Amino acid sequence: MSTTDPHDSLEEDLFAPSGPMPDTPTEGFVLCEFDGVTIAVPQSDLVTIEHGNELSAPLPGEPVIGWFNSPQGPWPVHALDQRLRALTEQPATGAYLVFVRSQPWPSGLLCERVRIVRASSELTIQPLPAVLRDPASPIGGIARLDKRTVAWILDEGRLAAHLAAVTSNDEWNNERWHE
Repeated sequence: MSTTDPHDSLEEDLFAPSGPMPDTPTEGFVLCEFDGVTIAVPQSDLVTIEHGNELSAPLPGEPVIGWFNSPQGPWPVHALDQRLRALTEQPATGAYLVFVRSQPWPSGLLCERVRIVRASSELTIQPLPAVLRDPASPIGGIARLDKRTVAWILDEGRLAAHLAAVTSNDEWNNERWHE
């Protein structure tokens, strides 16, 4: 029985560079896969990776899909769709929680798969083409993972900022945390 990926046997390389690849090594990333996309979060943002099967349910109106009970208290957990929009309900898939540094506590992202990229030679980052740049987007670049897959590269601090922005609920934040 063969265990090769049928996509790897394709002659056409959908993400082959048109010229030489720039030599821009990484310091290390956590590859987070969800809803058919992969984002690369700098390891410097990482607090911890946990199993995603033990979340406490949110209260009505809370801008989270659940709460992770850490030894330091509950930490919010979010889920994103393939366009990086916040989901309001926990998806059926998702086995891992990636927690990144944020204030006042770490914020979690529900992921289907997670992989640590430690060696600088594992990823080569290319800047996002100018036509695709959006100041409101957390995506700063792309990296080729295989013939058919790229990861969206997030700069340091961008995942936490993005989660805060897309789950912003000022009324909820003021009621719960600023009494």
